[in-house]
Amino acid sequence: MSSSPTPVESLFNSLSPPPPPPTVHSDNIPHGQLRATHTIDLPAIGYNYSYVSSHAASQKCSVMAVVKADAYGHGSVRTAQYLQQKHGCTAFAVATLEEAITLRQGGICYPPCRVLVLGAPVGYPECFDLYLHYRVEVMMSGMETVRSFLSWAEDGNKRREAQVQHMSADTKAQSKNPNPSAQTIATSRIGSAATLSNVEGEALKGELRRIMSKKDNHVINPSGLIKEPLSIPEYTNSTNPSTLPNPPKKEKEIFRGLEHAASVSRQAAQKTTQEGTGTSSSPTPNGQKKITKEARQKRVRYHIMVDTGMGRLGFTPETDDSTDTIKDLYSAEMNERPIEFYGLCTHMAEACNESDFTLEQMERFKTLLGRVREGGIGIPTVHTDNSAALLTKRLKHFDPVILEQESYNSRGFVRCGGAVYGQRPSFPDLKECSTLSAAVGNVMLVKKGDTVGYDRTWVAKRDSLIATLGLGFADGYPRELGGGRGKVVINNVKYPIVGNVCMDMLMVDVTTSSSLRQPDPETDVKVGDEAYLWGPGTGKDGIHLKDIAEKLGTTQSALTCGIVKERVKIVYKT
Repeated sequence: MSSSPTPVESLFNSLSPPPPPPTVHSDNIPHGQLRATHTIDLPAIGYNYSYVSSHAASQKCSVMAVVKADAYGHGSVRTAQYLQQKHGCTAFAVATLEEAITLRQGGICYPPCRVLVLGAPVGYPECFDLYLHYRVEVMMSGMETVRSFLSWAEDGNKRREAQVQHMSADTKAQSKNPNPSAQTIATSRIGSAATLSNVEGEALKGELRRIMSKKDNHVINPSGLIKEPLSIPEYTNSTNPSTLPNPPKKEKEIFRGLEHAASVSRQAAQKTTQEGTGTSSSPTPNGQKKITKEARQKRVRYHIMVDTGMGRLGFTPETDDSTDTIKDLYSAEMNERPIEFYGLCTHMAEACNESDFTLEQMERFKTLLGRVREGGIGIPTVHTDNSAALLTKRLKHFDPVILEQESYNSRGFVRCGGAVYGQRPSFPDLKECSTLSAAVGNVMLVKKGDTVGYDRTWVAKRDSLIATLGLGFADGYPRELGGGRGKVVINNVKYPIVGNVCMDMLMVDVTTSSSLRQPDPETDVKVGDEAYLWGPGTGKDGIHLKDIAEKLGTTQSALTCGIVKERVKIVYKT
């Protein structure tokens, strides 16, 4: 006879959901049996990243890989993981907070990886709690954002309550996650709970209260496990020279990372403020500032967008309000609020060889850079360029005026998305990364004079073999490519699309000069064959993404972002 569960066992049983029922997932289906496939060439992405990184290094800057919109349809988590693990990329940019959280929960942890949200915050001030919890960097996009950010930074009680709620939610998410290792941000309290064995009744309640009272004294490490807070060495009154720290050298330091740069900037501003007001921040007897609990806590890193001509987000560089706003934010940081200035940035409207407007944008940006630095504020990072601006030979933005400043130089970054995915047709050295294909689901004979598709737009001029593919405009394939405008490659032969592209299917005329007279199983199209709608695998004279984009008057990014991943399986080539 089995004994009844103890209170602790009952507690853990209530937190552990039953295993989910078995499901059929496309991961378990062989590649050749998939209805439609989007194949991503990860080594090609890595090559492109290395290519743009070499150009960035020539301008003394680094690459921030843009993985917004699910990495332009290539899969943000897998792409970021590959770039981090294989190429050492530690700076990523996305468009929304939700995209940033997806990266964090997918294993893109801090440290070492930074994640910046380029878009304006939504749902503030509450959203700033999530920025803090997931260690995501935020963009200050306008005055309303700044006012809300400052108000949030001042309200410490609400911040603490929100962090407890988010930690609790993460713990529940981890308990329901069949693969806990993937939930890298979730916290784990199993270690503490293990002390509850053989405890019942009032003693159990007391033990639970004791554990919960310790939650504010723990911090979350990148792997998601709770650790004790870092110990801070106490300063002493000793006058023994051997125990005193060495005085800092009065020379310009080499760049020792963004953490160090931001710390130096903050300390320099604090010193200036104290000297100007004649106050101090409780120094210890040897002159070192005591490190408070508030100073040790997590901070939300913020970047300031400067509108130099995009007309979208940011502050105008010529106005006093812009400089005053930056000073207000920095003042709050100096008062130990949980925020940290991390970068000044802008965005190019037309980055090309012939553009004088881009040069004008850079001059406007330099104006605000100078005013901020004249106010005694160091700028840890500067990022201005997108892929096109970086690879344009005429533009050399990261000159001494942009990067040089007191104490340490700013770190230059370029935000690269399109180039990383090989989607810059002006630069032929980049490699294509995307291949779209679909299975042939049916092949049928259509007699001369018969019609194919909705609205009967295609009429057979001869007896024809029509192959139907399992892909349509609901999957993201452009409807405009029907009626013969689009083509596919099957068995290394190019065939035209006939009739209108349907929601879930499209039809292709696969008739050859011999297929009707004497079928050839080696070359004729048959059910199960794979049809390529674009990609490098179609050959030099095949079907390429850049050609389709040019034909439709759109961009390659618009095409890959339009692929519906719930219907088209992503397969990674490694």
